[in-house]
Amino acid sequence: RTEGDFDHHRLAMASLWLATKVRETSCRLRDIVNGFEVLLQRADESCGMPMEVYWAMRDEIVVHEQVLLRGLGFDVELTPAYAYLCEFSWMLGSSESQVLRLAWTLLNDAFRCEICAMASSDRLALSCLLLALELSRRVPSLQLEAAQLSSRLERLLREPQLEEFLGLAAGGEEIEDICRDLLAMYEDVADKEGP
Repeated sequence: RTEGDFDHHRLAMASLWLATKVRETSCRLRDIVNGFEVLLQRADESCGMPMEVYWAMRDEIVVHEQVLLRGLGFDVELTPAYAYLCEFSWMLGSSESQVLRLAWTLLNDAFRCEICAMASSDRLALSCLLLALELSRRVPSLQLEAAQLSSRLERLLREPQLEEFLGLAAGGEEIEDICRDLLAMYEDVADKEGP
């Protein structure tokens, strides 16, 4: 099947339904369908969908869910990279910051290419954080925050063996390579889009 064979609304419903199953906050499919129908302004909140229509839609959503699961390789566990990034932000004593939002965005983008398969989750998360710090130093509105987070990171790295554990010790080129790969990914996108 091709991409055009799938209705994006049905795929969104299947994704939400699958997410509720994975997160163990199960939600009835009928509630999800009714919610989408109301949001898409295709149904009244007061009157529900006829059962025949619902059962046909349910069958389509189940097919979409199966396709989604195959696309994910039946791996519905959240990647530990996000947990590592949250842990690193906790270690830096900062959970709500623009720099960390940038690191989160970089991590999201890393999962759009092969970088996520080539690097371990902890190294990938740390690379995104360090790259976000470096990029933030070049944005005037983020410079102060980046400097504060950098000084906290430097203090953390003074802890015995933590620098080596994080992969930042001498000979820790792996982090630099991941950062270079992330930047190369953006350069490739810019080249494809052209001037």
